[in-house]
Amino acid sequence: MQARGPNIPPPRIWHPPAVGEYTTGMYNHLQAVGATASANRLYAIPCVLPVRSSYSDISVHVDVGNAGASARMGVYADNGSLRPGALIEDVGVFAPTAAAFHDVSFAADLALGTGIVWLALVTDDAVVQWERSSSEPVFSIRIQRSGTDYKWVAYCWVAHAFGALPADFGSPTCVQGDRPWRLVLKGA
Repeated sequence: MQARGPNIPPPRIWHPPAVGEYTTGMYNHLQAVGATASANRLYAIPCVLPVRSSYSDISVHVDVGNAGASARMGVYADNGSLRPGALIEDVGVFAPTAAAFHDVSFAADLALGTGIVWLALVTDDAVVQWERSSSEPVFSIRIQRSGTDYKWVAYCWVAHAFGALPADFGSPTCVQGDRPWRLVLKGA
């Protein structure tokens, strides 16, 4: 092992994403599988941000698209109880018609501090297959007791007729121990 001099900083475990680099939050998305989402249901996936950074896009991977389908994404703040709270930004409508990563730009680069934000998705279509993580979280935002097992919060959802995202997420149903949809932030 090479000795470090006084001007050589130690390696950093966490670093802001480079321009165009995706931040996955807490899930390892090396392996993923497609699954449908319920239409008119607003989903939010926790994203742990260990460093302050700016993001240009929110992105989702579509495995199987559907002509005529519409979706929208956004970012919610954490409400202080490890649930989605106030809307930070709604990026508007996009068409998930093809199998690909769909990057949707924020109005301006979105600067976010450390902590938890919730990446949100709603669609008017129950045919599109959205990519879901097939792995357990790299680390968990909350351990909750469920029977005798300890499980993580994978995502939360509320009923929401397709349209503009609500200013407050509301009182969600949260799902533990499941694999969330693959929503990510793209570095600015």
